[in-house]
Amino acid sequence: MIFQKKPAPEAHLQSELAKLQSRLEAGLASIRQEALASGPEGDGTWDRRLVSLGITPNSPEQRRRDALEGFGQSGGAPLHEVERATRAWCDRIHEELEQLSDAHPFSSELRAFGHRLRHQAEHEAAAYAAEVKPRPTMDSVFATALGSSVRHMSKAKPRRMMTLRCRTCGSPRSHDQETLCRYCGGNLFG
Repeated sequence: MIFQKKPAPEAHLQSELAKLQSRLEAGLASIRQEALASGPEGDGTWDRRLVSLGITPNSPEQRRRDALEGFGQSGGAPLHEVERATRAWCDRIHEELEQLSDAHPFSSELRAFGHRLRHQAEHEAAAYAAEVKPRPTMDSVFATALGSSVRHMSKAKPRRMMTLRCRTCGSPRSHDQETLCRYCGGNLFG
């Protein structure tokens, strides 16, 4: 009679956590690929993905409006649908994580993964938005910066401070917390 040795609890936890991380990343990559392949009005593959996640797809007209009203995205599924899809996928993974956490309540690895998971949907949506957001042309950047400069300068009172300006397009920094140019996306300090 051959006895199989049971894996140590820590090794089992590491294995299960690795599987969970792999499922998270594969699912998010698949959502992103399908969203990018879809047009603003959606397609069959994207609609099936949404339904599989428990999300009712919007009508093609509503999707087109949503895609154009925000930042005028140049392609892909509407951002709000991608946000909802990534959130739903992260919620599914979180449910599995909770089951694993019940068996290993004091695991720091599980807590760290849970923390990452809470913010993953927002990170994915931001990365997707950056991918489908139309790239500004230099003409539009300069026109927006010039229009904003005049508007800000007309309200400005003489002060002893200087205005930080974008090194790329010259637009003024609108508030103290701003580190990226709101017109061209350039780093104001780098």
